[in-house]
Amino acid sequence: MQIQKVAFTINETLQITGLGRSRLYREIAEGRLRIAKSGRRTLVTAEALQIFLKLIEVKK
Repeated sequence: MQIQKVAFTINETLQITGLGRSRLYREIAEGRLRIAKSGRRTLVTAEALQIFLKLIEVKK
């Protein structure tokens, strides 16, 4: 049985998107990429990441 990830750390999100850290945090601050917090840890859900990637794909 293979378990798929349901959330990614900021570093994993940076690797997946290819964005820089400042740009990623700007996208979060402007509400284009939704995050979840678990204590001090910031996570990006797989669902939020898919929505974000579709959004930036359309803008190209």
